[in-house]
Amino acid sequence: MNKPWEIENYLKIHNDQLHIDGVSAVELANEHGTPLFVFSEQRIRHNIDRIKRAAELIERPLKVCYAAKAMSTMGILRAVKNADCDIEVNSGGELFRVTELIEAQRDLLTGALEVHLSTVSNRLNEVMRRLAAVATIFLPITFLSGFFGQNFAYMVRHVDSATAFAIGTLLQLAVAVGVVAVLHVRRWI
Repeated sequence: MNKPWEIENYLKIHNDQLHIDGVSAVELANEHGTPLFVFSEQRIRHNIDRIKRAAELIERPLKVCYAAKAMSTMGILRAVKNADCDIEVNSGGELFRVTELIEAQRDLLTGALEVHLSTVSNRLNEVMRRLAAVATIFLPITFLSGFFGQNFAYMVRHVDSATAFAIGTLLQLAVAVGVVAVLHVRRWI
């Protein structure tokens, strides 16, 4: 059982080594050197959540802010911001660090937005290419049908065989197949 001053699952002794949030302090010191200051993002989030729960009990408006002057490393400020807590600044240096954090998040979101817009644009280009191919296939057929349809009275008097009709139909099919072949060779469809 933990003593009243101990924080559960925060500091533990395992294999005769101190572990902070499950990470060996000896391994951290070997990797980063000493002196080493270790902060727990999990612990920061937990403490902010505890304060917010306490705020619910007092039934009064309460704004929870982290004082940047307490520790203003980017990792700590990021952990506080990710825990949905405001950051209070009192100097130009603190303001610069918080602004830098916000700028980094803005750059990250801008990059994600650009990737999304690029993907949407590529998809739209693919759809437009296919629609243009379909229009290209049907345009000559529509022209031939329109031309022969406009001159139907003349053709009825001068074209009196089923062969002429078959030739006209085959001409339309040949044009359509030719257009499809050209589009296929150019890799449009």
